[in-house]
Amino acid sequence: MQRSRGTVPVGRQTGEGNLDAGSEIDDPIAAAWDFQARAAEAWDERSRTSTSTWVPPIRRALVDRARNSTLGRFYPVTSHTALTFSTGPRHWLGEGEVLPVAIELVPEGLYVVRTRSVGTVLETADADEAVTEAERLAERLTLPAGDSFRPWLHS
Repeated sequence: MQRSRGTVPVGRQTGEGNLDAGSEIDDPIAAAWDFQARAAEAWDERSRTSTSTWVPPIRRALVDRARNSTLGRFYPVTSHTALTFSTGPRHWLGEGEVLPVAIELVPEGLYVVRTRSVGTVLETADADEAVTEAERLAERLTLPAGDSFRPWLHS
């Protein structure tokens, strides 16, 4: 299959959330954010109705705010409790670098903005404030060649 630049073959969302293989998306970053928004909504719903997780139902607000900021030009990368940003779709295969800033969720219902070099920079209950600080830090910080930030390795 020949691909045009900026187009990636992916599954297409069908009525029941199933994927129809072979469709294409012209903007893979937007598709990644769409996926994260759906996943965040599902996670928040689970957090509201389950006692089996400590993660507060605040992920969707964070994803929505980050997507509509300057961080929206990066690929969103999530772990169980953190949102980070990558310059490529598969950073774990060397296709991009993870920015040295992350926004983590903590049990108290706060967003915690962290960097590798400083650690915790801000704790806030406001997604707007957390993303604004992450934007500021992302503009200031640079990655050494071949380095990446993994918030789950930082204590």
